[in-house]
Amino acid sequence: MYLTEQEAQERYDARLPIAVWGVDESGEDVLIDVWEDASTTTRTQAIQQAGDLMDSMLYNGVKSSPTQPHAFPRNGDSDMPEEALKACFELTLALMREKLIHDNAESWQARATYFNASRVESLIADARESLSMREQDVVSAASSPYLKRWLKGRFRSVDYA
Repeated sequence: MYLTEQEAQERYDARLPIAVWGVDESGEDVLIDVWEDASTTTRTQAIQQAGDLMDSMLYNGVKSSPTQPHAFPRNGDSDMPEEALKACFELTLALMREKLIHDNAESWQARATYFNASRVESLIADARESLSMREQDVVSAASSPYLKRWLKGRFRSVDYA
């Protein structure tokens, strides 16, 4: 993994929190912090998934060692670039946020059904489908600002300056 949970915690403590609206076990609306309210298992899975997604991207250059497990470091560097660590962390948070939104869409849909709000139920179902199709957008938006000097192909961000 690019980051340990402890390293990710230190990064989270140094930034503004990210929260989404959700529904707790009693059916009350609550604000859920994507990192602080997540289990250790969820955090670790998200960090691993973010690293796997980063490793699946196309980069310019080559791994510094053909036996290293990840795409970074690259091109003979021996240290992990800070940009790769930032990208992994931001991608981790983006994946966790999208999962919370997706998971809570079910609760909102159940509420809409209970109150016979078919239009709201339809909108929530559409939003859920849209979220599931956004993974590539999330990956690109969360990680490409940090990885742009290495990225090639469809994830490469265009600089118009």
